[in-house]
Amino acid sequence: MGCSCCEQKIFTLNVLGKDRQIAGLDEIVFMTAISFPENDAEAAEMLWEQAKFSNDLTESEKEAYLPALLEFYHHEKDHITGNVSREGCGGGCDCNCNE
Repeated sequence: MGCSCCEQKIFTLNVLGKDRQIAGLDEIVFMTAISFPENDAEAAEMLWEQAKFSNDLTESEKEAYLPALLEFYHHEKDHITGNVSREGCGGGCDCNCNE
C-alpha cells in the first residue's frame, strides 16, 4: 500500500449544480499552470484534456465541466503551483512510490 503523498487527491467540483468528484485536480492545475496558457480558452482546453485523461469523463461532459475546471484553476493555481511537488515522494515520505 502506498503513502498518501503517492495517491491522487480527490476534489469536489460543482458542475451544473451537482457535486462531481475529480481525481488529481491539483496536479491537473499544476500541469496547466506551468504550460503558461495564453488565455482562458487555452487553459480550459488543457484542463479538460488532463481531467479527461485522469478521470472517467466523456466528450459529452466537456461543456458542463469547462466552467467549473476554469473557476477552480483561477482560484487555486497560485496556491497549488507553490505546494505540489513534481518529485513524487521527494517531499519527505519514505514509501517506494517512485519505483
